[in-house]
Amino acid sequence: IRYRKDDMQMFKDRMARAMIEPLINKVLHDLKNDPERSLRNVVDLILSFPNGRFSNNMFEMLQKMLTNENSAYYTLINKIVSYLDMENLKEFSINAGYNACTSGAKTIRELSRKNNCYIPWILLIETDKQHSKQTADIIKQAKELGIYMFAVIDNDVSEETAEIIRVNNECAFVLFTEASSVSDRTIAMFEDIKNVLASIHGTKDELSSATDALRENHKFFAVHDFYDDENCHSVFTEEKLNYFGDYTETFLFCMPTRKCSQETLDYMSSNSKKVRDEQKHSYVMMDVYNDTLTIDKMISGNNFSAIIDVEGNLYSNKEDGTKYNINDMPLLDVLKKYQK
Repeated sequence: IRYRKDDMQMFKDRMARAMIEPLINKVLHDLKNDPERSLRNVVDLILSFPNGRFSNNMFEMLQKMLTNENSAYYTLINKIVSYLDMENLKEFSINAGYNACTSGAKTIRELSRKNNCYIPWILLIETDKQHSKQTADIIKQAKELGIYMFAVIDNDVSEETAEIIRVNNECAFVLFTEASSVSDRTIAMFEDIKNVLASIHGTKDELSSATDALRENHKFFAVHDFYDDENCHSVFTEEKLNYFGDYTETFLFCMPTRKCSQETLDYMSSNSKKVRDEQKHSYVMMDVYNDTLTIDKMISGNNFSAIIDVEGNLYSNKEDGTKYNINDMPLLDVLKKYQK
């Protein structure tokens, strides 16, 4: 019997998941009883992943945390286990940690070398109800390139977006949306979907209402806010950092507007890392632009990020002023425009 290369890879991935899943189940089971010991188990779990680049960087980060007995991240863990559906956390973690950052990363590196182009580890996609077919096609093509991590921006979450996330259950999705879109209806749409982390943005009242509903329904969620050249310094005031602590038990994602100076991007990178290292707040601050590039460097050896808007235009940090549209050519051909 002769097996295709794709079939063999699928078999290997299933075997790897079968080995990793019991370890994750044990870690999650222990979290409620002993967060400190469980976090050390997380270190052991990461070290079991076969991809050294990402594992080693994660190991260093967690080791730094574990040496700080007063870390607010222990509070973060306690808050998470008090409300979160552990199956949601497990599915998202396996898809992100293994499918995206280990198995998928290997494919990304191979195809990147073969085609002499940049392939991102995560793809940001702007979408809405009217562009759901386009989004589904982008994700189908992206998976063929080894991309299993997606940030989907849908400010008014549609049933079509929920269905895309549901059917691509081997992928990990961060769904960026407005807090005002969180309702009994949208929560019901995601009742059986476990491979998603929702991130919300809104006014104080909108965040309060949305977070109450998400906690009550045991959803995995975060908050995000936007920065630009004018307001970037205000992000790091103690008042602002404490404010977001009321609305997230996981992440605070800081997202740049389309046009930010390099000075602002550098400022956000160094200061968000400083907030993480201080471990004073019971959430993890992530600068979406810079941390995406950092992880891409860990995984693929590059520093490439890409976002596709609702019209199908692909923008990247390697932007040369020319717009390329995924409706005019396959995704790989678009990425080939960004030669190494």
